[in-house]
Amino acid sequence: MDLKDKKVAIFGLGDQVKYPDNFVDGIGLLAQNFETAGAKLVGSTSREGYLFSKSLAMSGEYFSGLAIDLENQADKTDERIHYWVEELKKEFL
Repeated sequence: MDLKDKKVAIFGLGDQVKYPDNFVDGIGLLAQNFETAGAKLVGSTSREGYLFSKSLAMSGEYFSGLAIDLENQADKTDERIHYWVEELKKEFL
């Protein structure tokens, strides 16, 4: 698949308490495949406020997309989604 110069935003669900060593790894796996296909990833988010050990979703200090933990931080979900969508609007203009 050729996604050269196409913008891609990724989100994923995970449980940082039960799976601290592979929290939202799916985001990282998707990111790797999209980048290999030439896509430009947008919508990275800060790891601030999360407690986990490792994640394939990390690119430096940021997730390669939006990480949601409904099991342990459901109260932060709406705010995280709102912020992410507002940032994506800027990216897709």
